[in-house]
Amino acid sequence: MKNPLKVIRFATLLAGIVMASAAAGAGEAGHPASPAPAASAPAVGEPQAVTYKMQLIYIFEADHTEYIFAIGQSGFRSVAALKKFIASLPEGSVIEFQSTCRRTGDEPLISSDKELADFKDFCASHGIRFEWIPSG
Repeated sequence: MKNPLKVIRFATLLAGIVMASAAAGAGEAGHPASPAPAASAPAVGEPQAVTYKMQLIYIFEADHTEYIFAIGQSGFRSVAALKKFIASLPEGSVIEFQSTCRRTGDEPLISSDKELADFKDFCASHGIRFEWIPSG
């Protein structure tokens, strides 16, 4: 016979996981990237800003270093592909990008002040706030 106390603990744990998953959601419709909730609650009837965390992934398997931008579970091999995704996000969204302090000098976006400024302007033109948090 199963221990009823263990069954209750397991059911409580499982219910907590299901509730946390439901609260987190699966991202915007059509977007597999899972957004983090906004810091403050919006006023009644006002849409809530959604924050997407962006990373730059370094791939060291090739003869040269390759890079992939990642937002949630979505990856982008080029700035053009990243821009296409960002253009599909709802206005008011936030892209938060915390880069590493170690750089090779050929990373997309962060190695060129002009390219970074152009990217910020692109985001702003689509109603997206880009927050770059340089480390180091």
